[in-house]
Amino acid sequence: MKTVFISATGTGVGKTYASLKLIEAIAKTGLKPGVCKPIETGVDKTPADAQLLLNACKKYNPSYDSLSAEDITAYTFTLPAAPFCADTGRIIKIENIFKKIDELKSICDILIVEGAGGLMVPITQNYMMIDLAKDLNANLLLVTPSHLGCIN
Repeated sequence: MKTVFISATGTGVGKTYASLKLIEAIAKTGLKPGVCKPIETGVDKTPADAQLLLNACKKYNPSYDSLSAEDITAYTFTLPAAPFCADTGRIIKIENIFKKIDELKSICDILIVEGAGGLMVPITQNYMMIDLAKDLNANLLLVTPSHLGCIN
């Protein structure tokens, strides 16, 4: 089972757009795509990015039909900030993120995991998005804008 981790150089760069296009591309090969947005911040009621990703995935993978946006996230926070900052109650447990990802892996052929913010964004005090991608042994797709200094 393949896992693709989508990250970026920052927020608002196009991770969700890239994830949506990747869902479509995977489906065109005949494989069932899956998606997970382990952490989403800036959430009022429904995690908006997770909902977009879920809607796209439902078009190609019937195993996702009964899921809600909350089912493909492990944590959501109101504050639009890095997860470590948004998690004022210090509730994030990395093992819960892995549990959610493992659940979703079981109902797809390729799982797309979309990070929050950029690669160096802290999830906890000592654990960043890059650590999650590495520990998942995932292929990494880094989304960058076409600005000077983004690709070194």
